[in-house]
Amino acid sequence: MDEIEFEKVEQKMNMSDLANLLHSTLFSLERAIQETSCHNSMVITSHACKFLDKIEEKKGSKLFSSKNLEEAIKKFVEFTSGSDFFEHVEFKKIGDEEYLFKIDGCTLTKSDVHDTLDPKNDICPIALVAGAILKHNNPSSDVIVEPSTFTDTGIENIIHFVIYK
Repeated sequence: MDEIEFEKVEQKMNMSDLANLLHSTLFSLERAIQETSCHNSMVITSHACKFLDKIEEKKGSKLFSSKNLEEAIKKFVEFTSGSDFFEHVEFKKIGDEEYLFKIDGCTLTKSDVHDTLDPKNDICPIALVAGAILKHNNPSSDVIVEPSTFTDTGIENIIHFVIYK
């Protein structure tokens, strides 16, 4: 059998490369779901919350354990806003069952993730976490995360509850 030689790669993965890989993988999955379901939004079910519980348990944090939804949103905004990744995060109620989730100053946009991937009808992974926080604090309803509006500096999402009677 002939031996195959590969050229050694000199460049190592950096934050931009990792962000592009993870985002492109997620966006690919989202697009596959959209094509098979004919919907652009994502429903966050109790399955997403199981992962949040595991993260919290492993890290010993109380980020997803709150007395109520308002406290959970406040903790999430404090955790993410002004971090190494996001300058400002806004997460607020704008209607009876509707929320605005917005990130400004996202370092991933500075690494050209949005330009490189040119997302359309895709959902920011952090917006999916925001949706899971809503679901986690209201287990009797599902949460729909609408596609993100991607900007040069961040994202904006509408997230809303679906209440079953």
